[in-house]
Amino acid sequence: QELYRLEEIVRRYRTVQDKRNFTRLVPQGPEELGFVFTHPQRLALVTGKVREISIQGASFLPLRASAVADLSAGNEIPGCSLKIEDRILSVTCKVTRNREELGFQFLSFEEGGHHALLKYIQSRSERALKTATGKSA
Repeated sequence: QELYRLEEIVRRYRTVQDKRNFTRLVPQGPEELGFVFTHPQRLALVTGKVREISIQGASFLPLRASAVADLSAGNEIPGCSLKIEDRILSVTCKVTRNREELGFQFLSFEEGGHHALLKYIQSRSERALKTATGKSA
């Protein structure tokens, strides 16, 4: 988390070599973000933790790696559920990598979902300031 925070500070003044074009957010607590999906072949629920997220996609650490071992890059997963604060969005994703973490590219959102995620990412500084000053976000 500190590494990403430092990277954001450096980006203000210099170009940082990174293949990603969008600002990433590393969740600060489990209540902020949630992500679950149904395995496309076995129809089993897959839960875990969002490691980082942008408007383009997310890195996801599944609770049980064996539950997703057979997913490969290119697999499309419809109907994923992305929880942002108190809202749950339906998202269609594509697997971009399956190593220790799963990489997902967001292909489509329910109506208004993309905007909700963008707003959430952009309001990170405001939430952090409110938390630091002891006010409720």
